[in-house]
Amino acid sequence: MSTSVVLVVHNRLSLTQACLGSLARSPRPFELCVVDNASSDGTEAYFRDWRRSTPLRYERNAENVGLIRALNQGARLAGGELLCFLHNDTEMREPRWLDRLETAVRSPARIGLAGLYGVRRLRRDGRYVGRTIVHCLEGQGTLREPLT
Repeated sequence: MSTSVVLVVHNRLSLTQACLGSLARSPRPFELCVVDNASSDGTEAYFRDWRRSTPLRYERNAENVGLIRALNQGARLAGGELLCFLHNDTEMREPRWLDRLETAVRSPARIGLAGLYGVRRLRRDGRYVGRTIVHCLEGQGTLREPLT
């Protein structure tokens, strides 16, 4: 089963690089589909010079078309059986995150949608900001410690 990770970006290259660094720890291969919503901070050059082993499909918009339209654009760009939509400020602590999502979708329950449970936003001062609106299918642990 192949997965395409769809990422919409607009500037904030350092956050995008941190996100990609955390995704690279996944032992399961995936295709990366990036839609660049008219970044002006070096994001385009970064992806045009892509030298990682993860396959990349990259499209740049001449103007910022908005998140939803760009996510749909990324879905059309993707070649995987499964789509995983992430924001570019996401960092995965658990290297096997993709295994867990794929396991949930492949389960005999014929699940068509899986999400990340326990996702929490970390503020610059190290404190958390609530939980995001996500759904848990496996009932497994949550993120309780700050990222290191």
